[in-house]
Amino acid sequence: MMNEQDAANDQRRTENEAAPVFRPIETQVQAKKQQDSPQDVERQTKWQRVRSFLDVNEKPFSLLLNFLVVVAGIWTLIILGKQTSVMSTQTQLMGKQTDAMLKQTRLMAEQLADSRESSRKAEEQSRASLEASAASLEASAAQNKAGLDSTIERARMEQRAWVGVIEMRRSSEPKLGERLLFNARLSNSGRTPATEVLIHKDLSFEYPIASNIDPHHAVPERSRFAISPGATFITQSGTIPLIQPMLDALIKKRPLYLYGTIHYRDVFYRQWSTTFCSIYVFQQQGDPGLEFCPSFNDMKVEQTSR
Repeated sequence: MMNEQDAANDQRRTENEAAPVFRPIETQVQAKKQQDSPQDVERQTKWQRVRSFLDVNEKPFSLLLNFLVVVAGIWTLIILGKQTSVMSTQTQLMGKQTDAMLKQTRLMAEQLADSRESSRKAEEQSRASLEASAASLEASAAQNKAGLDSTIERARMEQRAWVGVIEMRRSSEPKLGERLLFNARLSNSGRTPATEVLIHKDLSFEYPIASNIDPHHAVPERSRFAISPGATFITQSGTIPLIQPMLDALIKKRPLYLYGTIHYRDVFYRQWSTTFCSIYVFQQQGDPGLEFCPSFNDMKVEQTSR
């Protein structure tokens, strides 16, 4: 009997050691009160109660918690789905707005390009119009200037001095050892005086050429002088004392040429010159006047100076 009772006691002791020992909360709290303050004891008491509740209801609570987590996850997925849909809609709307903005930008760029092209064409047309106007004004100014210059030139030509030889006469008879003299009558047929008149002249049995019609080597018989409008002036020239060969040539009716150039200036400060050439052929009797050569009786402008 003792052995059976001892075995039963050992079995109970083993079960008591293996099983957890749950002591009443009040007992634990009473044991702890001796060490903690009242606030600590109250917190620990509440926490022990919660733990006890959790230990007792651990499985139902876990199921409830898992259910709530699943519901929260599903609700989160639903919200995320809706947000994703909204974001997708907004993204599409933004894409459409972006396309519209791009189209509007391209349209504005095209309009700007058209505006630039129109401005360029307008500028070219304006430049062409201005150039045409300027050319027209220049042509008109040139035409007016040409007309004015022509009018001034005509007025000057009408008012200027015109000096030339109007008559050439023999003033002595050809005699051996004497000079044969000629008188040249100059006339100013213009309306203003001729100033700084200077005559270069010479005589020769050879017909003059262009290079010697203005014999600068000849010493002028007079210094520079003036001829009033409508007035005349007589200048004299002659040969060297005649020798027999010269006299024989004259008697044989060999022509003697008297030629030269008259230089003068008009009141408009323009330099003019007149060339002259006359032919003398010996005659026993008759008019002592000389004939003019077929050339070298011209008036021309030498230079313009002030």
